[in-house]
Amino acid sequence: MTQAPIGPAYPLLQNRTCSNCGLCFHSQFEAHVEEICPFEDDRVSGREAQLHGRSRRLSGDELYFGVFRSMHAARLGTPRPDSQTGGAVSTLLERLLDSGKVEAVLTTRRNPDNTGTPVLVRNAAELAHTGGSRWDLAPILDLVPEVKRQGIRRLAVVGVGCQVSALRAIEAQLGLEKLYVVGLVCTDNMTFANWQRLIKTTSRSPLTVKKLEFMADFRIWFWHENGAIEKVSYFEMPMDKLRGCFPQACLSCFDQTNGLADLSVGYMAADIGWQWFLVRNEQGEALFNLLRDDLEIGRFTDRGNRTEAMKQILRYLGKPAITLPSLLAQLFTWQVEHFGPRGLEFARLAVENKQTRNWHYLKTHRPDKLKKLIPRHVQAMLDQYRLK
Repeated sequence: MTQAPIGPAYPLLQNRTCSNCGLCFHSQFEAHVEEICPFEDDRVSGREAQLHGRSRRLSGDELYFGVFRSMHAARLGTPRPDSQTGGAVSTLLERLLDSGKVEAVLTTRRNPDNTGTPVLVRNAAELAHTGGSRWDLAPILDLVPEVKRQGIRRLAVVGVGCQVSALRAIEAQLGLEKLYVVGLVCTDNMTFANWQRLIKTTSRSPLTVKKLEFMADFRIWFWHENGAIEKVSYFEMPMDKLRGCFPQACLSCFDQTNGLADLSVGYMAADIGWQWFLVRNEQGEALFNLLRDDLEIGRFTDRGNRTEAMKQILRYLGKPAITLPSLLAQLFTWQVEHFGPRGLEFARLAVENKQTRNWHYLKTHRPDKLKKLIPRHVQAMLDQYRLK
């Protein structure tokens, strides 16, 4: 296994919007950042057709989730205890290595403090250290040059949307025989220091938190070392202490569902305990089929009305988030959990929420980037709410 150095060796680039993907640590890529970086131009609209055979439809669920052949709610019959959400991605990567379909997997190793270190994994045994939660923006593409140096011809890469977009921009230069891309659905990320700030200000026992996740029941879940799960309503989080947590890159992103991956995996649209699979192309179908015999296939929930929720979100767009008193927050959470958007409608709401927030951020802070970064499908979404 090849890994990048452990430690604070990867500062975000301060002179531009940066998600710390790692490519700019190498001069041959840094010199071409304007053609590579997803925060310099819209990289999704044109490349979708190249990868998937067509562009996304500007109606129905493809408007929100990207091009897909099929969409599944599923979970492993036997969940992996070392995983973040069930372990389907780890199992898939094992299948790829064990079958010889790939020679290596480019992903992130989880360190004891839950930071992440980019790794190039060569066998299934080494994957044991790559499951679970990572609390930082790990620059996995820092190891891309190592792929060529080691003569790897068949590779799998796991990453969030900004990483996948940058990877696709240099894919032809890698000279690979086969590249499989598993995309993680991601709505926001933070630096390690800001994750620690969130845990410290939100959890009742920050020193014992070993895993956390923002869940579709409108709560953040903290898993503690003793096995307890602490659930805190989104509406009672101390937002005045969390301002500035999200980096500029996350506030400038319009690819939460990872539209350039072969197979996107998350949980946003699935019921709690299930995972969400978006099969985007023929290669994504092959990846999903490697897992199919190990999966239970479920059904999607799809209820509620996101339009009413979006009216409230837009009403407060750009204003400081409000923290409700605990009792009121619990009552409001119960109400939206039982009567608000759930399942697929929750996922549509989550995408609309993030994309309108990010549109407003660019319009307010980076108006020079607005027209360059807004994909046509996001503009179609904004048009529904008469946002220009």
